[in-house]
Amino acid sequence: MVEIIIGRAGTGKTFHCLERMKKILSNSPLATEIYFLLPAYQTYRAELALFKDTGGAVNARMYSFQRFAAQILEEVGGAIIPRISEIGRRLLLRKILISRSKDLLYYERATKQRGFVEILAKEIQDLRTYSVDAEKLSKITANIEDEELKNKIHDLSILYEDFRNALTGKQNDESDLIEHAAELIKNSKSIRRAEIFIDGFIFFDPQQRKILREIFKYAKNVYITLPMDTDISSRENVKDVGIFNRSFKTFQTLKDIAAEVEATLKITPCNVTKRFQVDALKFIEENIFARVPKTFSGNFEGLKIVEAVNKRAEVEAVAQDILKLLKNNYRCRQIGIIARDEVYGDLIKPIFEIHGIPFFIDKKRAANNHPLAEMIRSALEILRGWRAE
Repeated sequence: MVEIIIGRAGTGKTFHCLERMKKILSNSPLATEIYFLLPAYQTYRAELALFKDTGGAVNARMYSFQRFAAQILEEVGGAIIPRISEIGRRLLLRKILISRSKDLLYYERATKQRGFVEILAKEIQDLRTYSVDAEKLSKITANIEDEELKNKIHDLSILYEDFRNALTGKQNDESDLIEHAAELIKNSKSIRRAEIFIDGFIFFDPQQRKILREIFKYAKNVYITLPMDTDISSRENVKDVGIFNRSFKTFQTLKDIAAEVEATLKITPCNVTKRFQVDALKFIEENIFARVPKTFSGNFEGLKIVEAVNKRAEVEAVAQDILKLLKNNYRCRQIGIIARDEVYGDLIKPIFEIHGIPFFIDKKRAANNHPLAEMIRSALEILRGWRAE
């Protein structure tokens, strides 16, 4: 059975999954395998939530799709195949770029630019994810009139083909992991007795859809949450400009996959808002992207709108509010800051340090910008030949 749990933000979709897990664990704690698939950055929080409610369970596992695929291969075979890492991928591409530089029509100059290999590695990773091979790239060049674009795709197809040939018979790219696992899920005994929960996604790429197709076939039950309006035909779902349109398209795709594999489909709507206890926040969630905004006439308690002269003044005001909360017995871990512009991160660090506010910024940092990495790189450059400047 495949159950799709839909609802707007804060209506308890994740809570529904956790409650179902608790019920399974209380009824058959050892007879059923539980897999909870989430984006990699959410797995730790989900583990804490489940542990808080149940005290922990040996057969409940939180995985990203990548880790789930690795677990399948460990069970049915295939995990011992050597795989090239991200760093290894870049080193191999650097070697290919050097050997192929004279054959490139557009990227010849770019091969010498710092950071180009990283961009190329990501592009090839995306091509693998969406099942686009070098042959497909070569075919489409015949229909392209733009000479610059044609040369770009020509170069990309050459580099991609050489990359795949270099790995053939030796080791696999990490992006092959999910495809390989999808082919072998049918041999997994644990999947056949598994309850699989999938939360935190609004879109599944082609490789992930291959995994879904197989678990729809062989898993005991599959539960998937999607942020959507529970009125399926609402404008926010069906219109291209609707806030839930991408989730709605994923919803349609999941229905099609379930129909193809003849899986029983159940749709569970979550209509009651549980997260927003304050009327003003509940109103904002429902109307902030509405085509025709409504007027709020309720209590504004819990909502504070501040106008500042610049971003620095905004951060200063936030710091003062946090200090007030800390004096009123709040703890730092109960306070979060959400910002759409990364510039705020550069402002938060010095301002919060001045006020003595401990903080953590959840942001990836490139290792090559770290002072230690830069020092090592520069030291190696000296060995090539020291220049006075």
